[in-house]
Amino acid sequence: MDPLKMGLMPLTEEVYIQQKKMRKESKAEKTVSEEMRDKASLSPEAHNKMEQGKLEEFIETASAEISQMSEAEDRFLQEAIGKLVSSALEKEFGKKLTKDKGFPAMKEQITRQLLGDPEKLVSIENMLFLMQKEKELKEKQQ
Repeated sequence: MDPLKMGLMPLTEEVYIQQKKMRKESKAEKTVSEEMRDKASLSPEAHNKMEQGKLEEFIETASAEISQMSEAEDRFLQEAIGKLVSSALEKEFGKKLTKDKGFPAMKEQITRQLLGDPEKLVSIENMLFLMQKEKELKEKQQ
């Protein structure tokens, strides 16, 4: 099919530049291709530092949310894993994803998959245990 006959405008460099300018003026987030290009132009050390920062933010956010939960609840593990999934997706793909109408279903599906995988479940339980111990140590220091 010919895109011109379908009424679609071909993506020329001029159109791309106009769209980029409009995004910049509206302060829109970078496109995926722009973000990938930026990551690709970073040195390996800078990229690793950026990824380490994301990981630390993820752990800090997830730990803060999970520490507010009661371990005595029947659904603690499922809800804690759901918080981990939400935090990881938000840190990796941005807050915009968490506001998408399909996000709850995606989060629930990933949570179920993690709950159904014995190896991953053991790792997650260990991580939750370490988060709890870290919380207890911080409380003792205060």
